[in-house]
Amino acid sequence: MFSKKKILPLTVLILLLAFMLMFTGCAPRTAPQAEPSADPAKPVDEQAPDETGQVDYSNFKEYTEPGVYTIKYPEDWALEGGGQRLGYEILAFYKADPDANLGPHGGQDPNSAKVAVSIVAKEGKSFEKVIQDYYLDNDLENKSKVEEELVIDGHQALRVSYTYDSPIISMLLDIDEVRYAIITGYHGEGSEKEKLIREIKLIQESFRVLTLQS
Repeated sequence: MFSKKKILPLTVLILLLAFMLMFTGCAPRTAPQAEPSADPAKPVDEQAPDETGQVDYSNFKEYTEPGVYTIKYPEDWALEGGGQRLGYEILAFYKADPDANLGPHGGQDPNSAKVAVSIVAKEGKSFEKVIQDYYLDNDLENKSKVEEELVIDGHQALRVSYTYDSPIISMLLDIDEVRYAIITGYHGEGSEKEKLIREIKLIQESFRVLTLQS
């Protein structure tokens, strides 16, 4: 037979285990917490590419130089020029004050912008030589700059951003063996600076080459 001394510790142990199980079963269960998002949703710009990679140009107007190119510009920009086939500044778009005189010599309205489109003869040069000459003419080797290599509707292009008295965003685009385009944007540095930069780039990227006519 078991002695009372052996039974008592065993009884106490069983009671302790029963209490532990009872409290464990009654403890409130907490719902699992959702993991915080590692990449919270960010506001999407109205002209940002959608899931198909397309940009919404629904609020843009379109200019066509027959047989040469088409280009889009925001509806609150003004348009002047056009009609020439070769030369500089054959077409210009303005945001805000068209008399702001934004260009290589500075401007007046800090929230104004300008985009000039030129179709230029290569004069036997390769596109690489055209770019080299542009860098030399604007002393870009000695300037701080940001370069972007692009392909616009199947055409090789280079966009370079730098400052020459005022900020400049210039895009050179290879049209064909005899011609290239220079689409140059100037902008002020006021409160709308980032919006102006975005609009200039959208204008440049909307450029489309048409069948060239002699």
